[in-house]
Amino acid sequence: MARPRRILILFMIYLFGFINGVNGNAKLIDPPNRSSMWRYGFDVPVNKQDGYLNCGGIVVSTLQNNQGRCGICGDNFSAQKENEYGGKYGTGFIGKNYTQGETVPFTVQFVLGRPGNFQFRICKLESKMQEATQECLNRTTLATADGATKLKIASSPRNKNVTFDIVLPTDLNCERCVLQWTYTTSVVYGCDKQNNCCFGCGIQERYVNCADIRINPSQAALTAAAMTTTNAPPEDTTTTVPPGSVGGSAPVSSNVSFISLTPRQLEIKNEHSWQNVSHCTLHGVAGLHKPSVQNSRT
Repeated sequence: MARPRRILILFMIYLFGFINGVNGNAKLIDPPNRSSMWRYGFDVPVNKQDGYLNCGGIVVSTLQNNQGRCGICGDNFSAQKENEYGGKYGTGFIGKNYTQGETVPFTVQFVLGRPGNFQFRICKLESKMQEATQECLNRTTLATADGATKLKIASSPRNKNVTFDIVLPTDLNCERCVLQWTYTTSVVYGCDKQNNCCFGCGIQERYVNCADIRINPSQAALTAAAMTTTNAPPEDTTTTVPPGSVGGSAPVSSNVSFISLTPRQLEIKNEHSWQNVSHCTLHGVAGLHKPSVQNSRT
């Protein structure tokens, strides 16, 4: 019975994708995803299929050996990744600027949507010439002010923009971050790994978009950085004592005042007494006075 049921499920998935796959259309527009930037005045390649970044479609991701996997920006996992950095639409241009710690609106546009859920993830890039990885994106899932990280869509929105207010991390700023929007629908009948079958179980149709953004430091962060710099202890430098002087030629911290003695006759009884000092030369150390010379008896 298990095999016929699985065949039926696959047939239903195929039929669902054939009938509805062409009509499904959703995309991140604020900030604009890489394939939609041309719609907002950026000089980038045009992609009129920017609402169909659904991992190649559920039929492809299920039946063509992708095992439910998807490119990090919505491309077919087993095909060319045109929406990743270095691809046709992955130009690296910054779509929008934000400030760390602020609450910002992210907007998704539906031509035809389905019930499901959204998630927003972000990855800070160490170099402008690199792409994010899913591992990096998974480290930081963004949340609303009340802490929700999985945002549900209960209805099937059509020709509608949906906006969520998202809180940016207080400890994150970047010249270029990759924002990943993932929209997982829940209308396909399937089975999960525990063999529980339902609408929304198992592999579902997914839309994934990437947007390149900059998060500027907050004023508080800039002030803290300035105070740290101002209050930092003076940096030690190294000075070499001339040969023949006290201490030889070993490196000495410039924060330590020192004198160079050139004695005609110097006899030191102990570390606290100076005896028979007939001459010594002080080498220009500001604020340094010639030590008093006194005879001491033992």
